Amino acid sequence: MYDVFTVDQTSKRCRFSSTTNINWIDAGYIKAYKTPEGHRRINLKDFEIYKKTGHSHS
Repeated sequence: MYDVFTVDQTSKRCRFSSTTNINWIDAGYIKAYKTPEGHRRINLKDFEIYKKTGHSHS
C-alpha cells in the first residue's frame, strides 16, 4: 500500500470526482500538500482521518 496518494487515487477510492477532491482540499476538508510541480498529494494518515470523520484534523 502507498503512504502518499494522488488526487486521482483518493477520488477513485471515495467515488467522487477529482474536481470535488481538489475543491475539498482547497477548502481544508482534506489535508494535502503540493509537490514542487504543483501536484497535490495526500498522506495515508490524513486520508484515513478524512475517511473516518469526513474532514481533516487541521
